[in-house]
Amino acid sequence: NSNNNVLGATQPLESSYTASLELEVNQPLLRGRGVATNRAPIIIARIGGDQTVANTEFFLQNMLTQIEISYWQLYNAYRRFEVAKESVDNALKTYNIELDSVEIGGANRAGAARAAEQVQEFNGQLNLAYGELQLQEANMRFMLGLSASDGQFIRPIDQPVTTEMSFDWYETLSEALMSRPNLRIKRWEIKKKEIGVNYAKNGLLGQLNFVFLYRFLGLGDELFGGNGVDFPGADSGAIDNLFQGDSQEIQLGLTGGYSIGQRREMLNVRNAQLKLARERARLEDMELNVAHELDNAIKGLEVHYNQARIKARQWLYAHEAVRVYEDQKNQGIDITTVLEAQRAEANA
Repeated sequence: NSNNNVLGATQPLESSYTASLELEVNQPLLRGRGVATNRAPIIIARIGGDQTVANTEFFLQNMLTQIEISYWQLYNAYRRFEVAKESVDNALKTYNIELDSVEIGGANRAGAARAAEQVQEFNGQLNLAYGELQLQEANMRFMLGLSASDGQFIRPIDQPVTTEMSFDWYETLSEALMSRPNLRIKRWEIKKKEIGVNYAKNGLLGQLNFVFLYRFLGLGDELFGGNGVDFPGADSGAIDNLFQGDSQEIQLGLTGGYSIGQRREMLNVRNAQLKLARERARLEDMELNVAHELDNAIKGLEVHYNQARIKARQWLYAHEAVRVYEDQKNQGIDITTVLEAQRAEANA
């Protein structure tokens, strides 16, 4: 609105209103041109959403892994407790035999004392095994979000696989590299940095835009009203004159610019390339770490399986030695030999 008393050829009325309705199209021809450039922020945002989902999957996977580890640690604690209890029972049996022999005069008191000492040693191992069992059961409850004192005791029902297992190295490695959520997150981060490099390189182009402007103008003594009076008549309306379409403008042109030297643009490109190279190097380190962990796991699987077989054979021989020594004890076998055989059996 313009309202003053300067009347003349440029302002025939004391007050005048100007209303406009325009449509403008600005199409980049160099910098900012193309679907890929304009969709880059949207794609980066979508990748960020996928990374958030994968990050949640990563934490859930770690939580389930910790629960599974806690489960088998509890299983092992039960196994150690059962072995310790069985060792105590065997030692007590030997001690009672020695005690009866002492009472009837068939053995010396030193043998009974050594048998009693072994009972106490195995009782100590049983006490430690029970404490470890309670600790592992409490850890399992914590992992599952259960109360520490509900009057019940968690006991695993699944049994470990006892057969030998072998894995194809290349298939297993390929699955690990494809399934790890943290690796997928890093690959998506590399994709974001690649888009960033392309976006930065687009900034090296000159600015050249095609401009199209179409405008409707309306002039009047008042903003509304008019009653059919055209401007510059008194009481003419700007809105009424706008929709009559008597005053229209069209503009066609090119606008552009170019930065000499392009120092800022080149700096943006180099910075984006540096970030991309850094993320690629981090991905290579992460993949190398996965391959190293997998290699250790497969080698450890073979070592532990062979160790289990060795310990199983060792237990069989120790168990047979205990049985033979106990049968031959009445033939003059020293009680110390029997006790050492029982200790070897318990350790195996």
